[in-house]
Amino acid sequence: MIFKKEQYLNEQPRVGNMRNYVRGFTDVLADLITQSLGDKENTRLVEFGVGGGGTHQDWCRYTTNTEIYGVELPKNHKDYAFSNNAWDKGFSCFQNERMNFIENDTRNFNSCAEALMNHTGNKKVNVIIEDSFTNMQTVGVDLQEFTKVYSTILDEDGIML
Repeated sequence: MIFKKEQYLNEQPRVGNMRNYVRGFTDVLADLITQSLGDKENTRLVEFGVGGGGTHQDWCRYTTNTEIYGVELPKNHKDYAFSNNAWDKGFSCFQNERMNFIENDTRNFNSCAEALMNHTGNKKVNVIIEDSFTNMQTVGVDLQEFTKVYSTILDEDGIML
């Protein structure tokens, strides 16, 4: 992945990275991705939690030769309660050949991992970003199980954020 770190850090915060910027995550994310992946080619990045799709647009904007996957709850799921989201926008955030959408219950780690491997042709991913749970304890997410399952689809030098 050729990550455009300087562009990511120096551009005016956009919709996609505004939350990361406000929370102070922008520098941390940029450093971790740069240190772990450098200028690798043909990489895969998955973000659990599409929301409005802004960060997915940013990953496409700030990387090259990277397949980008977004996983989100089905719109008809009883716990889906987002407004201004990718569903309502007609997935305009996925109008790029490098961007892929997977509809799946993000709390079902095994199902998500299997769906992701089906989409990648069983190629492991280089970056896993968990953004679907704001508070894992509140929604009953087992972080150890999350790590156990997703480490099986993560490239040997990949990172989970």
